[in-house]
Order: sequence, then C-alpha cells, then structure tokens
Amino acid sequence: MTEKKLRTMMIALAWILPIWSILLAASMPLTHFNLSYIGNSLHKRFGFIGWGVLSGSYFYLSFHYFLKRLHISDRGLQLGILISCIMMPLSTIVPYLPKRYPLLSNIHLVMAIGGTAGYILLFLGLLLKTMRTDILLFQKAFQSYCFICIGCALPILMLASVTSLSEVMFTTFMPLYHQYLIKLMKVSSLIDY
Repeated sequence: MTEKKLRTMMIALAWILPIWSILLAASMPLTHFNLSYIGNSLHKRFGFIGWGVLSGSYFYLSFHYFLKRLHISDRGLQLGILISCIMMPLSTIVPYLPKRYPLLSNIHLVMAIGGTAGYILLFLGLLLKTMRTDILLFQKAFQSYCFICIGCALPILMLASVTSLSEVMFTTFMPLYHQYLIKLMKVSSLIDY
C-alpha cells in the first residue's frame, strides 16, 4: 500500500472510529458499563464487532504509517502490532457473558486487554526508537503520549473497572495524538518528511 493511501485510510478511520465509539456507548451511562456489556447484553453485536474491526484496523494502519515515516523496520514491532491489532476485533467476536460463558468471557478479557496493552507498549517502543533520530521530537511526543495514556487510565483506576468512558477516550484521543505526532514530524529537521 502506498504511503498516500495509507495516510488517507488512516485519516478516514481517525474520524469514523471516535464517532462509532460514541454512538455505541451512548445507549448507556458512560461510567456504569463498557462496550463489551453493551455489545453482548444489549443485542448490539454488529455495532460492537464493527467497532472492534475499526479499532484494530485503525491502530494497525496508523502504526504502519509511523513505521514508514520514521524509516523503522523492526520485525518484532511489526509482528507485535499484527498480533495486538488482530486481538482487538477477535475479542469482540468472543462473547462476554460471564454468567453463561465464563471461559469465553475470560478469553474475551485477555484478548481485549492484551490487544490494547500490547498496542500501548508497542507504540511506546516505536517512540523510543525516535530518540536516536530526534531527541526533541521524542521528548514532545513522549510527554504527550504519557499524558494521553494516564488520562485514559484514570477512569479505570477511579472506577476500578473498564468503562465506556475509558474506551471512548482512548479511541478518540489516540487518533488526535497521532495527528499531533504527524505535525511534530513535519517540523522536525532530522526526520525526512
């Protein structure tokens, strides 16, 4: 896929994903339930699975966009992001109904949390690689990244549970962060943009 097509798809998904997340979450209070509950218990499976596919696709494409732009060819990062982003939609296919299917619900949780945590750690690894080419870019990008990750984790810590609020925040703020990172890369004199 050409870089221009990759960027175009990334931008389109960066708009669709947050809107889809908000529409899916809007049926229940943001701090009481999560999208897994909404998708499985409220018979919104199609919307939930669509959200998983959009999430996995967006995060995979955006990660590869940054790999190309930063001229990073790390097979470990590439394999890791593939696994993480496949886990995102797969977790939405596996039902989360703990009382009826406890084993499947645990598998759902492992894939959902593993896919997201994997993405967060792999993107951190990608940022760490920019330290060698542009320390100023790394410092700005790293500070903002930490701010977003901590901000998205706060509702989880405060409510002691993953809720729609944290899921909507993550799928909204990460695309915004990616656009910010693109702007930082454009003004960097050390990165060929």
